[in-house]
Amino acid sequence: ASSASTLPQPEPAAPATPSLEATPLQTFDVFVSFRFREAWQPSLALKAALEKQGCTVFVCDVEPGDDIATRIIDAMTSSTLCVIMGTTTYGYKPNVVIARTMS
Repeated sequence: ASSASTLPQPEPAAPATPSLEATPLQTFDVFVSFRFREAWQPSLALKAALEKQGCTVFVCDVEPGDDIATRIIDAMTSSTLCVIMGTTTYGYKPNVVIARTMS
């Protein structure tokens, strides 16, 4: 008899708990990036027009308090094309103060 048979055997691993990483991401043809206050309605109109042409389209509709960053990153990385609905303040960060120096 070999000494390996007398060693304690590891317990079976517990079943993995479901996680977002274990779930396949939904894929989209088009990811629409926009500023909620300025381009919500035009984004929905674009989505409807693209879907009419057979495209799958992501327009963020995350409720306040939900994990918007994860949802957007997942959708963006699983999309083929990104359309930016450029508006006056798209990309503007209202809480960021930029210091200027006078030369």
